[in-house]
Amino acid sequence: MDSSVSLPIILNSFPNQINRIIETTTIMKFLFYSTILALATATAFASECEDNPNFLYRNREGRGCDWVGRNQRRTERLCNRRQQVRDNCPETCSLCVPDSNPGCPPSKPTSGDAGCSLVALAEEPNQSCFYDYQVLGCTPDELECKPTTSFTCDEDGLWVEIPEFLLDCVANDPSWGTDCTPCPTNKPTMDEACTTDRSETCEYDFEYKGCSSEDIRCTATTAFECQDNVWVDNSPFFLDGCSSPSPSDPRLNTPCIP
Repeated sequence: MDSSVSLPIILNSFPNQINRIIETTTIMKFLFYSTILALATATAFASECEDNPNFLYRNREGRGCDWVGRNQRRTERLCNRRQQVRDNCPETCSLCVPDSNPGCPPSKPTSGDAGCSLVALAEEPNQSCFYDYQVLGCTPDELECKPTTSFTCDEDGLWVEIPEFLLDCVANDPSWGTDCTPCPTNKPTMDEACTTDRSETCEYDFEYKGCSSEDIRCTATTAFECQDNVWVDNSPFFLDGCSSPSPSDPRLNTPCIP
């Protein structure tokens, strides 16, 4: 081999090799710091249990958490098999822990107790919870099932009892003053008369519902609301993709007790 020929060739190719090494090192550094940044961002959003708006599955444009949750099969597959998706899309993957303040407790709280939230009561009438229902009214025709006590939440997260305004009268009826429940035990029918004094929604026919095994819940499939002294059907709407049985969880669409 002629060294006078090979040496210039080697020297001429050397800068190209150096450039390739620099480019490779730069790419590796970029991937390293990108991974660190992605993990840090995912941790921050996971701690708040919110989907990471900057996440892109396999760094492909348009494949964020909303894309993951747009298709039920895709959601189940990626959330079950990809830790990266679970870390960045906890809401989409139904991994968020339910609010420790669910709203109105089934049993009457005690004034001054902690554990309530105005945010959790946002959908309740007057942000209040009602208890101790009785049949009240001034005449037999005016008898209604009314709450005699109610509670709301103060800024410190403490329950506060609110006196209910009740008319000082007694109806000439043996049912006056007796205990009652705003929701009948048996499911009412459309346009059937109701006796609750406020827009009360009563839920029935509970079944397990959910779009995947992770978010299956015991949910009412029918509901009635008392409007203008008659019951009106206010049943929830279920998406076809979420109401069909899934072999991944045999509980779906089976009766349950809330």
